[in-house]
Amino acid sequence: MPAALYFAGSEGEAMREAICKISCLTHRHPRSQLACFLYTLLVKDLLAGNTPGAAYEKMRERAPELCAKTALAGELPHFERILNGSLPGLPEREIRSDGYVVSTLATSSPGSGKGKTVLTTSQLT
Repeated sequence: MPAALYFAGSEGEAMREAICKISCLTHRHPRSQLACFLYTLLVKDLLAGNTPGAAYEKMRERAPELCAKTALAGELPHFERILNGSLPGLPEREIRSDGYVVSTLATSSPGSGKGKTVLTTSQLT
């Protein structure tokens, strides 16, 4: 979260590169780096005043383009439920919360679990 807040004012490729470099300290695998980058895209748009649903849609639209021709592109299929728009329609019981980076991003994404945000205030502290 701190890196997402710090780089929220950055644009596209520069933000992606910075987030990936920082996340390498603890999340070296490209899949984990992609999760950090997608989360940063969400935070960026939330800080810009977008609704959670609008931030989620913007992240979905921008991620494939911003990850094209990078090591992250090969990891996009692992985020299919997040990026294809089906996440908001899933019942909460179908969204895993097991600590895996893809699951964690799904549970913290606006709109997960039948149109509501599954991320709670206690998870932010």
